[in-house]
Amino acid sequence: MTAVIYCRVARPADAEKENDVAKFKELFGYEPTKIFTDIGKSGRDNNRPEYQRMINDALNGKIDRIVVKSIDKFNRNTAVAINTVRHLREKGVEVFIMQENRENSICNLFAEPKKQ
Repeated sequence: MTAVIYCRVARPADAEKENDVAKFKELFGYEPTKIFTDIGKSGRDNNRPEYQRMINDALNGKIDRIVVKSIDKFNRNTAVAINTVRHLREKGVEVFIMQENRENSICNLFAEPKKQ
């Protein structure tokens, strides 16, 4: 499985990569393949270079799981975050929000029901 961490921080000194990697290892039992980090970028839009690189890699089948500390680190606009997660799920990419401690956590509230 190709699993990555996404971090968005205000300043380089704010990066908590070590904590995120430790939590990742605790939850999944292995280290992430890569860490995508945007420094000093707003979470209000998707105009973040590492975020875009990560999403493109995921949509092109290079990433199976994206792990992020909290939904607001993924995107501050909840509707955009949910739509992005839905699109990723359609492509077979899992999104795990660590603060929620559940795969696709907040986005499951708005998920389409499974057809039987």
